[in-house]
Amino acid sequence: METNRSLLLAHTVSPEWSQKIAAELTGRLPTDAIKNAMTPAETLASVESAEMLVAGQFELEWLDRARRLQLVQTLWAGVDMYPLDSIEEADVWMANAAGVHARPIAEQVLGYMLQFERGLNEATANHRRGSGSRFVAVSLARRRSVSSASGPSGHGSQSW
Repeated sequence: METNRSLLLAHTVSPEWSQKIAAELTGRLPTDAIKNAMTPAETLASVESAEMLVAGQFELEWLDRARRLQLVQTLWAGVDMYPLDSIEEADVWMANAAGVHARPIAEQVLGYMLQFERGLNEATANHRRGSGSRFVAVSLARRRSVSSASGPSGHGSQSW
């Protein structure tokens, strides 16, 4: 495979994630094209020749040293903590992990909906108060619900 692509996994990427990313890219990039920096000094030395950079936290000093950098890939959905103006001025593309939280958030919201619909929050509050008042949970068997959700939780489904 003819390529001169180079990818730097900065030291700010955890060893676990670095290994997963490198394994996923095996066969897509030559093994010697992937550099896994373990220390700040290794990141600083390797960023000069890197074309692509995967980083957790980002240091502005890296951008000053990067001669071939074309892409910075974040590990998060948000990019507020990155020096976006400087990255744009350097004509470097920025990619984030948009959508990474979609499924966990959908599951959390569904859990809250069930908790409130079944009255589990009331049961928990009674228990914490040491209240001996009787609690009867609401059955969902004969209840109607409509969902027009899209994404990981619903995919546009409706149930009656």
